[in-house]
Amino acid sequence: MAEALKEANVAGQVTPGVWDEINDKGAALRTQRNLFGGHVKDHSVELAKRKGHQERRQYIEKNGEAILFDLYSLLLANKSWFEYQALRAGHVRLSAGEDPREEKLLQAIIDNARGEYSKTVEQMTTLLDTLNRELWILAELPGKLTIPFTRSRRSAGEVSRMAQQLLSAVEGLSDSVRTQPAPLEQPNTCYVDEVEQLDQDLRILRWHLDGDDNLNAIATAHERGTGFALTAAIQQSVLIAVTQQRVLVAELSEFRKALASRNTIEADSFLRQ
Repeated sequence: MAEALKEANVAGQVTPGVWDEINDKGAALRTQRNLFGGHVKDHSVELAKRKGHQERRQYIEKNGEAILFDLYSLLLANKSWFEYQALRAGHVRLSAGEDPREEKLLQAIIDNARGEYSKTVEQMTTLLDTLNRELWILAELPGKLTIPFTRSRRSAGEVSRMAQQLLSAVEGLSDSVRTQPAPLEQPNTCYVDEVEQLDQDLRILRWHLDGDDNLNAIATAHERGTGFALTAAIQQSVLIAVTQQRVLVAELSEFRKALASRNTIEADSFLRQ
């Protein structure tokens, strides 16, 4: 498809010679799009079933190689398919001015490609956004330096960069992909026991906030048998983060291992309580 586009650009139009070389490729491209599109949809469904970061991380660790392969393959299949549709439209355009039926066909090709474009962007950005977020979290966590992808172990940072490259490719199709969030600044209201851990906690926390969340306060506290079904003999350290919309509470040790947010309260509900 790329070669045919180059030839069409040189000729100034999709000549019969250019079109004849790729005319019979449409069915094969559709097959590849359906194949890898189905794989990517399956990954999206499986990740959506897993509500916590730890469960999503386990799925990514087990299926990371397949996820990246299927995403990249679908990206290439979609690129080729859209190029094919552009060439097809260019070929039909040659006779569209003389034949009203060809004019209608040209418009149908354009409308169909636009519809497929929107669905493709939504499908790929949903999974890529989740994948990139989870891999960046892994890269931030101390002690979790590698991910066992099939026969080899790859660093979390390396795999995250691979996901980021895929995101960059899809960003050419859409502006909706969530990029790496900016570092969180220490809020004015800050009461934590381990100040030396604050930067690390903020780096992890940023991935748990929505794009419109502003961190207003952060604190650590100790529970004594209330709130989360703890016995009186057990004392747990918890992290509390407050935004304009939510109050997030997490067991501190688990948060630093896997960003496990144990409880989220919407701000309006919190105020009513």
